[in-house]
Amino acid sequence: VDADGHVLISADCLLDVQLSPGLPPDLVLKPEVVTADIQLSGLHVNRVSHLEGALARELSGTMQSIINKKLDDKRPKLVAKLNRQIAKHEDDLRFSLSDSIKARWSKFTGDE
Repeated sequence: VDADGHVLISADCLLDVQLSPGLPPDLVLKPEVVTADIQLSGLHVNRVSHLEGALARELSGTMQSIINKKLDDKRPKLVAKLNRQIAKHEDDLRFSLSDSIKARWSKFTGDE
């Protein structure tokens, strides 16, 4: 079986914006996923080996049902999984205002 599928993930998030202690402070973004959903938005069966017509279409419908069931099983854990992925990249969500000021100052003074 050769098929292409598309899933749609939607999430509602809260974003906490903080300034860290120190001068100048770092800007820290702390997103949190509060709800999330995943849906199969499309499935196209390109080829089914040795099957044609109604049988191939029936297999396509069966595949779609199986995929939807798997997505249903994954849905309850989706919010936690997304939040774990965000936590792995929390350093990428910290923006140093000091570095930004230094970079702008270097452009002004020509010290790069």
